[in-house]
Amino acid sequence: MPVAPDEAAFVRGMGADEVIRYQDTEWGGPYDVILDGVGGDLLGPAVRAVATGGRLVAFGSGGGTVEAYELLVRGASMIGFQMRAIAVGDPELYARWLCELWRMRDAGALRTAVHEEIPLAEAARAHALIEQRGNLGKVVLVPWRCAPWTSHERAL
Repeated sequence: MPVAPDEAAFVRGMGADEVIRYQDTEWGGPYDVILDGVGGDLLGPAVRAVATGGRLVAFGSGGGTVEAYELLVRGASMIGFQMRAIAVGDPELYARWLCELWRMRDAGALRTAVHEEIPLAEAARAHALIEQRGNLGKVVLVPWRCAPWTSHERAL
């Protein structure tokens, strides 16, 4: 199995001030904003690490239970979402958000990270890369790709 890339350095490079890896036992804190894409058993520690007046954003599908009292006593808040649920439940909202994300990306206000574009015919390789946690950023399956231009075709 390949060595996992340095995810923490990657996330810092994308603009995060602090990074907590899910295998970390000490979370430090308190933090003003926590982005939780894991959930499950890690949702509780994330709630406890939110600062007074802070916010926890949960966007993973790992579930988990939150004790509301832990947020209330610190005036903290939590919001959660799953893009698939929004796309299915409110397609118009999803379309507006998607357009806004593209606008932000085109304006340079949103940085995206693509680890690799892989032809659809090599989907097994893409899945293996993700399963082995060998990617930093998205792995994109490309359904088809035009062949490179020949010098003759460029002249046309």
